[in-house]
Amino acid sequence: MAHLDVIRGVTMLLVVAYHWGGWTESSVHNYWDYLIFLRMPMFFFISGFLVYSVNLDKTMLIKRSKNRLLAQLWPTILLFLLWIVTLCHEEIATYRDYYRLLQDSVNDVYKQGFWFTYVLVEMFFVVAPMLYLFNRFRLSNKWRVVALLGIWLLAIWFLNLCIPSDNGRGMLGYVLSGIKFKEYFLYFILGCIAKIYLPAFTSFYEKHRYGITAVVFYCIVDVILFKFIQYAPYLRDTLEVLCSCLGITAMLYLFHWLVQVKSAFVQRICSYLAIVGTSTLQIYLIHYFFLKLLSGSVLRNITLQIGERFGSITEMLFHGIMAIVVVGLCLLTVKLMKSIGIYRFVFPSKTKKVGTLKKMS
Repeated sequence: MAHLDVIRGVTMLLVVAYHWGGWTESSVHNYWDYLIFLRMPMFFFISGFLVYSVNLDKTMLIKRSKNRLLAQLWPTILLFLLWIVTLCHEEIATYRDYYRLLQDSVNDVYKQGFWFTYVLVEMFFVVAPMLYLFNRFRLSNKWRVVALLGIWLLAIWFLNLCIPSDNGRGMLGYVLSGIKFKEYFLYFILGCIAKIYLPAFTSFYEKHRYGITAVVFYCIVDVILFKFIQYAPYLRDTLEVLCSCLGITAMLYLFHWLVQVKSAFVQRICSYLAIVGTSTLQIYLIHYFFLKLLSGSVLRNITLQIGERFGSITEMLFHGIMAIVVVGLCLLTVKLMKSIGIYRFVFPSKTKKVGTLKKMS
């Protein structure tokens, strides 16, 4: 599977562009919904792919579990609390009941923003023990797939049993991320399965006839979901999964082809995207601060005026430019944190990143 960092970089830019439209209350924000079945499923697919290991013994399981808590859970909690204290002080001042403040913060702020890295931690601790058992009992690939699909079905059944459908505010609403976990766990499992059958999966999406077919059908199914789904709402869940799987395949095909283009300009773009891809955790957790600050400035009015004067396409291009600006500010913040010596406290990760433009084997 090739060039994961580049794909993660593109997906991160799409996420930030989508969030910019939401924070500025842009009239074209809904147009970004056409990529909703591509952005987060792609992230979870790659995460599952990277988590899977056929040699996950007891020592490595403990080591990776500790690293997961330090690398993802600690910075998520720390920056979430910093967000509440520094940028939500007006909302805090209106509360007299601090328990109610915590309840609303977890439900309304956390699950709308800082949920992604938290859900990844949950998924890791659900799947990692199974990967250890795979290695311990030397299961064949077929039984590994059966077990992974079984744990997915069991997890969905358990969450449906314990958490009602009101945005995850149930018995386990403060421990599990309910709706988001159920929505994206399948793609995490599919990433693990893709790693199991890596040679076959790689040869599949690298072929032009399959890659181009995935691109075309992704566009068709995506339009059907948003334009005609009201005529057959019972097909929505099936079409969403199909659309996301086609989108994942299409992205892998397109960027497998793109990074092989012998052009200095294209390679420079891919290098930038790879830098973004290796810093997705930091960018995801920091970019909310810049969205809050910038969307409340004159840039919000500029965004809306561009849409009124020049049309929706121009406004979406401006969203993309602002996404690049926000991501750049996040990377500068990371560099500043390193220079003043607080980076290791906020992001105490020892995880090795995937090579920038190297092909995984």
